[in-house]
Amino acid sequence: MIKIENLVKIYKSKKKGSHKALNTINLTLGNKGLVFVLGKSGSGKSTLLNLIGGLDTVTEGKIIVDGNDISKFKERKFCNYRNTHIGFVFQDYHLIEELSIYDNIVLSLNLQKIDDNNDVLNALKIVDLEGYEHRLPSELSGGERQRVAIARAIIKKPRIILADEPTGNLDPVTATAILDILKDLSKECLVLVVSHNENDAYKYADRIIKLSEGEIINDYVKNNRIRSDLVIENETIVVPHDRVVTDQEIDYLNKQLQKKKIRRIAKSERKYIPFEQENIKEEFVDIQTKNLSAKNTAKLSFKFLKSKIGTIVLSSFITAVIVIVFGLAASFMTFDGGQVIKSEMDDLGINRFSVSKIINDETKTSIDTNYNFYLPLSDEDYQKFEDSKYEGNIYPIYNYTFSIRNMANASGVKESIFISNTNLFIRETAGTMIVTEDYLKNVVGGDIEWVVKSEEEKPYGIYISDYVADSIIRYSNTMRGKTYDQLLGRFKYSNGPTYKGYINGIFKSGYKEKYADIFQRYLSGEFTSSKPISKQPEFITFSNEVYSFYGMCFTYNNNFFEDLADSKNDSFIYHNRISISESTNKHGFVTGSYAYLHRSSSLEENEIILSTSKYNALFGTNYDSLNLDEFVPHEATINFTTANDYDIEKPFLSKKVIIKSLDATLLYTGKVSHSLASLLIKNTYNQSILFEGNDHLDDLFKIFDEINLIQNLSAFEGVNTMMKVVDVFTPIFLIIAVALIVGIIFTLTTFAMKMIRVKMHDIGIMKALGAKNRTMIGIFGLQLAFVSLVTCVLSTVGYYFLVGFTNTVLIKSLGKISKATQVLELNFVYFNPYIVLACIVIVLGLTFISLIIPILAIRRIEPVKIIKAKE
Repeated sequence: MIKIENLVKIYKSKKKGSHKALNTINLTLGNKGLVFVLGKSGSGKSTLLNLIGGLDTVTEGKIIVDGNDISKFKERKFCNYRNTHIGFVFQDYHLIEELSIYDNIVLSLNLQKIDDNNDVLNALKIVDLEGYEHRLPSELSGGERQRVAIARAIIKKPRIILADEPTGNLDPVTATAILDILKDLSKECLVLVVSHNENDAYKYADRIIKLSEGEIINDYVKNNRIRSDLVIENETIVVPHDRVVTDQEIDYLNKQLQKKKIRRIAKSERKYIPFEQENIKEEFVDIQTKNLSAKNTAKLSFKFLKSKIGTIVLSSFITAVIVIVFGLAASFMTFDGGQVIKSEMDDLGINRFSVSKIINDETKTSIDTNYNFYLPLSDEDYQKFEDSKYEGNIYPIYNYTFSIRNMANASGVKESIFISNTNLFIRETAGTMIVTEDYLKNVVGGDIEWVVKSEEEKPYGIYISDYVADSIIRYSNTMRGKTYDQLLGRFKYSNGPTYKGYINGIFKSGYKEKYADIFQRYLSGEFTSSKPISKQPEFITFSNEVYSFYGMCFTYNNNFFEDLADSKNDSFIYHNRISISESTNKHGFVTGSYAYLHRSSSLEENEIILSTSKYNALFGTNYDSLNLDEFVPHEATINFTTANDYDIEKPFLSKKVIIKSLDATLLYTGKVSHSLASLLIKNTYNQSILFEGNDHLDDLFKIFDEINLIQNLSAFEGVNTMMKVVDVFTPIFLIIAVALIVGIIFTLTTFAMKMIRVKMHDIGIMKALGAKNRTMIGIFGLQLAFVSLVTCVLSTVGYYFLVGFTNTVLIKSLGKISKATQVLELNFVYFNPYIVLACIVIVLGLTFISLIIPILAIRRIEPVKIIKAKE
């Protein structure tokens, strides 16, 4: 039952002002019957239909349907009302062109979460369209389309069918068929037809309501006592109202008049009489909440997508390109030099590396080509490593080396200790490490196998590997061709009286077995100056192990250098730099990169021997090998500068010395006291640290850069360069990242809005059928999600391949500015699954953000405007 009380509808327009479409309408409609609403264009009949159907809102008054005051409904309640109570039949059919006839009809069921193929077929049978279910609307005539619209309306068994000019665009025969169907349906429900055709109304209507200028001017109901045939009663012929008498009937009536059986003619009552309000029992029918299932929402979404493959591909491609660029920017911003080095070490099978403290940036750039001194590390430096996240072991490396082939480089750990680029053996050991026995066991992979061991081990003695021993036997001037046993004890590299240290033992390192292939190739003469070993991949791993293990000297003695200072053994001391002057107030000359301080029995404590060239440069003399016998001992001041400050104005130790004679060696000094030896050892030998373990290297790298440390790994230079590049460009990458995020939102939003604009009519129709905003948002949200999914796939694949290309470009670029040949082996940018996952999460998150504008657009779409615009 529909009860309308004082209904007013006013339309407002900026151009035309206010227009009252309906003016105080009062009306009651029953639960069944075929009701025609007649009137001229603009009389308000379609407006009345739209208000009853919930397509439009009431300005004033009430519309009560089955006990529900729909004039108070909000959007969601209106959707449920249209979905469960109302069936629409429009003049222009309003079918969804991309859906088959079956899908158009079943949509009404799906909106109520019903799937029933038989119901669809039965509805098609009722409208005489059996076998049409797989056709598209474009394949049907106008009458057939209208029948589909009726089938769509009746399939959900509505309580009210609203038909707005259902025959307006049809031929007479088809129109009659449609009205016959509606008449038949009116036996089970209320059918309200808006029409301008009075003939159809008087032929089919159970009730006729006429409107004019928004008001009801007539309300007629069909007279149940009306007679349709000619009847003779009491000598009176009764002619039905509005009945056309045929010629045959006239002949019959004349004959009856001649026989005097008819004395008068009278008309029967009218077919339609004024409607009188009747008492209709009002019953409450609850408005049920129904909605499209997730399954059918997805199906409908992808059916809409089928016709827009080009748009999908283009939008996905554009978004994927943006995401790929974003991923690369993220790769740069999250560049982890520690991870790159770790990967390099893992690939090479290395878990140890050493670092040294360099002087300045100039030293950094020349470290591979010139002999340079490294600085001692302070206690504060060590503490920074202890406080870091690094969990591996840390061992000090002291620049106490054995010269094997007249080499006294004292430059710490660097590749120049190899004899040449065509050799696998060293000319100087890589320093001395204070370690535990467990360290050596861990490195060799089990118990230590001693090749030979001295019967008298000295506290200032060291242990060397068989690799160092083989280098000595192969190249040392004094030990060449000796046996391992003959290397034990005091060691010296020249035929002079000076000893370089003491060898306690030689252990088996396993280098011969591990690198048997490259040594075999080396011994066979495969490597020449035109094809150096250093260019071979195997050499990279081997050389790193030389600097961290094979080429190192070892001691278990934590007081090694104190015992060395106390020993009477003829041993040497290096110091980074000294200055020599004639007086304490005048500094005339600073020696080169290094100086020797050496205990010699032929000199007193305050006597030194200086090289001829240094003496001449300092004092302006011209001594050479021909006139050295004319040399006169000279008194001067020697200044030992601090390790971290090379300003000769600030020496940490000064003493008067007598330059007794000249020699080719840079500097000798006489008997060094214990205090001087200890002080020089403390500030001289501690020059490198070995790290065992390659986790949390990024934390270490920050410290390396802070206190100016350089690694012995050749890959570090390229990584360090990359880290600096990243630091410089990170602000730019952040700006790019923000711009790309905006770009993704813009692209996805543009795609969604384009799909909505294209489907504006279909959205209006679905809303008229009872689809809620969230259903429409779900349909277009799934389309956007599909584009996002395709974007994620394309961007992941594109990112994977582009990473390799980008890395190649970076390697070529960095290779031009980096002297480390191993840069060519690194991956500065690598496929990072976490970045891929982050990009996917970002895309999905931005997809939701991109839905904001489309959601607002969908909510603003009013079905009544869509219908009016089409009609």
